[in-house]
Amino acid sequence: MATSLPRISRRRARSSATWRSSPSRISRWRRSAFFSDAATHGTAEKQATMLSDELIAEIEAADDILITVPMYNFGVPSALKAWIDQIVRVGRTFSFDGQNFGGLVTGKRAFIVIAYGAAGYAGDFKPADFVAPISFSY
Repeated sequence: MATSLPRISRRRARSSATWRSSPSRISRWRRSAFFSDAATHGTAEKQATMLSDELIAEIEAADDILITVPMYNFGVPSALKAWIDQIVRVGRTFSFDGQNFGGLVTGKRAFIVIAYGAAGYAGDFKPADFVAPISFSY
């Protein structure tokens, strides 16, 4: 059964969320389309980047971004990783000048809620927390 991710909405947190199925994983073909000039894309490249473009447009249109994530086997679910792979694109959501990275999606607030279960990962268990470092590095 595929894990679902929330669709980003322009509505505030009080609204009900809509759900989408898990984004597809990044293929070699799709990755090469991500790193090529969109002005030169043919039909195949446009189809390869269509989902990513749609997800990025949702983020750009959103007022706030809420991501809820459980810890599965000491890491994030593969559906969230696939979603991140789709939205992290040089020239679209971040820039890189050879030395420095810069964010291109500005004016948004992002909230990340992590469900650990039990008492969480503090003290001696802190090195086993592979979710918080990922969520705070974006």
